[in-house]
Amino acid sequence: QQPEKDCRGGGGSHKPLTYTTFLSWGSSLVQFGAFFGAVILAPPITGRMGRREAMFIGCLVTIVGVVPMCLFIQQQAFEAARFIAGVGVGIVTYALPMFIAEVSPAQIRGMLGSAFQLLMVIGMIIAALLNTQPWFNYRASFSLPGYPALVMCLGIFCFPVSPRFALIKGIRQGNPEKGSKRALAALIKLRGSKKAAEAELNELKQSMESEEEEAPWSTLFKDPSILKRVLIASGLQWMQQFTGINALLSYGPSMLKEAHLQMDAEVAQFIINCFNLVGTAMMMAVIDKFGRRPLMLAGSSMMFVFMVAAGIIAMQMEKGSGHVGHSAIAGKIEPIFAKETNVTAVAAGTVRLLADVATGGEARVEGGENSGGLGVALMVCLCGYILAFGVGWGGVPWVYPSEIFPMDVKEKAMSI
Repeated sequence: QQPEKDCRGGGGSHKPLTYTTFLSWGSSLVQFGAFFGAVILAPPITGRMGRREAMFIGCLVTIVGVVPMCLFIQQQAFEAARFIAGVGVGIVTYALPMFIAEVSPAQIRGMLGSAFQLLMVIGMIIAALLNTQPWFNYRASFSLPGYPALVMCLGIFCFPVSPRFALIKGIRQGNPEKGSKRALAALIKLRGSKKAAEAELNELKQSMESEEEEAPWSTLFKDPSILKRVLIASGLQWMQQFTGINALLSYGPSMLKEAHLQMDAEVAQFIINCFNLVGTAMMMAVIDKFGRRPLMLAGSSMMFVFMVAAGIIAMQMEKGSGHVGHSAIAGKIEPIFAKETNVTAVAAGTVRLLADVATGGEARVEGGENSGGLGVALMVCLCGYILAFGVGWGGVPWVYPSEIFPMDVKEKAMSI
């Protein structure tokens, strides 16, 4: 039976241009809204009102954006709602790592800071699992961000104020005594001991003696020490995006369908997200023991290896007419995944396959229908890639920037 033609005259696997444009705008507007929220709105809200207040406002804005997404069917209204939801996400994403870094004990600050990434991954896994269910429609899917936002709106003020923010706000308002009292009350609640709270409060006061006045924007670029930190923090965030992780998370099912993987693409995406969770958990367990830099180096190295392997496989799949046939490679790889259950054996089999592809020995692709062998190999590489991402680039860029800036420039520097 011939596949049904779409409006461009292609096979049934192709989507109309208007549909792909709609998907691209729907994804991009959330990112643009997050940029607007984090850079324009979050710094003044966080610096003047507080970290908890900024998260409350961000969650409220997210809910305001999510509700219309579930109800509207007009394209322009839907896209506007996506932008609004992105604004809320940007404000929360800006304030939350800062708040965690300021209330966490130094010895577990990295682990608690990376919990932000862990909960994001858990949310993605829940969403991916629900999206595999036929009864879970698109309205229910779009409603998912509203539930944690509602929980945070209801419970955020049960947490104590950031001690650092309480101190600096009291100083800037000309009432340092009030700021000290608020900071001490917060530290007692956080540390559970008045003696420990008083000792930490004295340390905070000493470290903030030169940070009483809020520095101007020009300090970020005129002070060499601050500029270096801005470049490092910004570079980490930029390079995290340039790893290509958003393409895998957003378009993973589409890519796997094109790879003709012999399983449901949504199920495959769920499995990939589970590997992200494993990598994030591994990072949380060792980040305060080994430090931030070694994890970034290890994660980057593993990501490079798996992405090169994925590139070789993808090139092989695109050879000739753009379809992979019943080649010698497919014949080799299918037994690997059919017979082997040991992870090491599977990995070794994949390496042998890639060696054949790289040398061109038996990797000649012939025409015909696509087998699932190379799709499975690509799936293995993507799982390894996202595992490595979780170990390094997933959480560290969220933890490190919030730790390196003094209070007088922190709000402005973090917005960049």
